Amino acid sequence: MGFAAATVVKEVLRHGGQDVKKGDLIVRGDDAEEAALYRLQEERIAQPYAVERAKAAADLAKVEYERLRDIQAKGASGTQEVERARLNAEVARIDHLTAVSNQTQEVIQLDRIRARVDRFHLTAPFDGVIDVVNVDVGQSVSERDSAVRVVSVDPLWMDVPTPMTDPVTHSLRSGDPAWVLCDVAGDARLLTGKVIEVAPTADPASRTRRVRVEMANAAGPNRLIAGEPVWVRFTQPEGFTLRPSGPSPEGTTAMSGDKK
Repeated sequence: MGFAAATVVKEVLRHGGQDVKKGDLIVRGDDAEEAALYRLQEERIAQPYAVERAKAAADLAKVEYERLRDIQAKGASGTQEVERARLNAEVARIDHLTAVSNQTQEVIQLDRIRARVDRFHLTAPFDGVIDVVNVDVGQSVSERDSAVRVVSVDPLWMDVPTPMTDPVTHSLRSGDPAWVLCDVAGDARLLTGKVIEVAPTADPASRTRRVRVEMANAAGPNRLIAGEPVWVRFTQPEGFTLRPSGPSPEGTTAMSGDKK
């Protein structure tokens, strides 16, 4: 992730390896000007005096019109005077509606300024772990600079290039089981996952089809490190001897990857 506009880093609140929740602030840029505008806009909408004043004026004009109309009915007021009161009441009503509309626009403007403030805040887009923070306090960055990388490694996603020459590849569907062989520091582990995506196209150069496999990877001592190679098969192993390295029978090579 990077900033949407050039800025100077003011705060680095999280560092690599730390868990974050969606919305947690990681890095803050120079948002002083936009934050001041936001507070000013909050003050503008906090007290809707213009709306209240226009409402009072409209109520007064309506009362005056209705009184003159009653007087006219008794023959004690002229038509021109009553018509003038009616028009004054209508103008006051329109002024009140205009004040309400202006107040609504001020509230929308607050949302716009909040979005401008958020351009200088890098927050976690989902629950995950910070992989790396590439900036320091005081550093000038542009919108092209990569500042933070956040990953989600539970569940793990593996994009498997399955061979089109294997009949199993043609029958795969979302929800099908998958078996994943992992080499963890020389210790072979056979885990289970499921197919969540099957590409509708194949790569003509390699004659493979991308199949995405998802596997649970909860925090703890047995959590797998994203980026390590694994071997995936889509038929249940039978009479299968685990090996610490090398592809399994009927398996295909894949790279384990993070959600990001």
